[in-house]
Amino acid sequence: HYRWSPGLFIAAGLLMLVQVVLIGLRTYGVGSFPEAWIAPFAICAVVAALAALTGLSPGLSHAAPRLAKAGAAVALFAIVLLCTAAAWLVVGAHLGGHAGPVPAWFPGFAAIFMFAFVLAFLLAAAASLKAGSRAMGCLLLVPAVAWSVIVLAGAVMGIGAALRLDLYTNGAIACALLALGHVAGNRSGRTHGVYDSGRGGGAG
Repeated sequence: HYRWSPGLFIAAGLLMLVQVVLIGLRTYGVGSFPEAWIAPFAICAVVAALAALTGLSPGLSHAAPRLAKAGAAVALFAIVLLCTAAAWLVVGAHLGGHAGPVPAWFPGFAAIFMFAFVLAFLLAAAASLKAGSRAMGCLLLVPAVAWSVIVLAGAVMGIGAALRLDLYTNGAIACALLALGHVAGNRSGRTHGVYDSGRGGGAG
């Protein structure tokens, strides 16, 4: 039902977990890890998680076709945004052309990406809940809620204070992604899933 989603969710969860461990070690003074070591794990985790959302669409389209397709489309859009920003930063670092302050357009670009990330997970969660999968729907809400907390904290306390919540929000996201991989894998392994007509899709 979910194509590549189970494996990608697990990969995303493991990558995010590595990032959380590195942040934790740095936060409590156990080790000194530069952002250049930590950020790639988070970027790859987010890309894998968004790609996993696109794989949910076929399994959810039976019960919620519009929500499933919209979620996949927004997830793809978010992937393009993140990869564009990452490429710009990497190329700029290697060429030395972006050594100055962050350009004026970058915060707005990042805000659009974060909105797309949250929206993609909200749409996927809504589709899952409409399809009858309460467990998957609730787990899909975790990344959306966690990043919404970061956005709200950034608006109230400033982005520096908000990013200090990464240790906790990304820890919650990592656990949710690993659980999603397990749940999606179990549902995909069934010969006749709960989304098949006549099988009572209300099971959660």
